Amino acid sequence: ASAYVRDRRRFFSTGGHQHSVEVLVKDLARDTRGYFHKLAKPPQVPLVAHLVAEPNHDKTVDMLEALPASESCFYSSEKQVISIVGKCSNHVAALSEQFGFNGGSVQEVVRYFERADLPATMWEWNLYSNVKAVAGMSFVVNKDSKSLGKLLMACVFNYLATDPSDRSHLGMDGAGALVRTS
Repeated sequence: ASAYVRDRRRFFSTGGHQHSVEVLVKDLARDTRGYFHKLAKPPQVPLVAHLVAEPNHDKTVDMLEALPASESCFYSSEKQVISIVGKCSNHVAALSEQFGFNGGSVQEVVRYFERADLPATMWEWNLYSNVKAVAGMSFVVNKDSKSLGKLLMACVFNYLATDPSDRSHLGMDGAGALVRTS
């Protein structure tokens, strides 16, 4: 038991060896009182159009073809994927307002969409009256510290989508199944 406590303290310091915790836990910072906390990640940054990392080819994967036949059949019908039962239109409007933004100035957004190097099939343009759900776009600095990564925030779609757990019950309940038997 004493060896366990000694080894535990070596990694999860209880005293003066606090640097051990900082080494073990990624993105850890110490506040002015000496307490540790995880840093908020990822920090979002304003859009700089030419810095956004995008594919430089038009290759695509047809997601319906990549799925098993039963899943492909399900996801090919919008009526099966989206459910408005019990969903509030005010929530849809609030989510659209809160998360339906482009994380940059209008000028940079226009520059982004005018980039000549974007794949031709990356974006589809439509009248707003035909749009069923609004998504937002925000940006973070990539690990290379030079380019930006794009975060698409499909919050409205996520709110309206059917519950996927209803389709994924594989019967792998383990011990939980045993305690529910009567």
